Amino acid sequence: MFSSSRKGWAGLAALALFLTLLSLQSFTTTDCECTPPSNGTVTAQTDSSASFSWDVVSGATAYQVWYVRQADSYTGPVSTVSAAAVTFNGLSAGRYVFYLATECGVEVSDFVVLEDLILE
Repeated sequence: MFSSSRKGWAGLAALALFLTLLSLQSFTTTDCECTPPSNGTVTAQTDSSASFSWDVVSGATAYQVWYVRQADSYTGPVSTVSAAAVTFNGLSAGRYVFYLATECGVEVSDFVVLEDLILE
């Protein structure tokens, strides 16, 4: 009986440790204020692709980029990239608005319009 009681206490102690660590996690902060990227530019463009770059944000862990095709309001999937550059391939002709945001750990900045382009 004593050994099963010890197992129960060990389980409760592990649970208490887990809950303590979980509560402490909510008090951690990031070094990044998670500001949106700036100085986005088109670095290359074809009739079916567009490449962009922007200034690195200090403390950023990644960047989120996506687009909206204006003809049918289709929103492309959000891509997460670690470099301050991205290329979108396989785009059909039309007008696109490209968006960009900074990730700082679990925090995400406001988005900015990276570019408004017409692909022909």
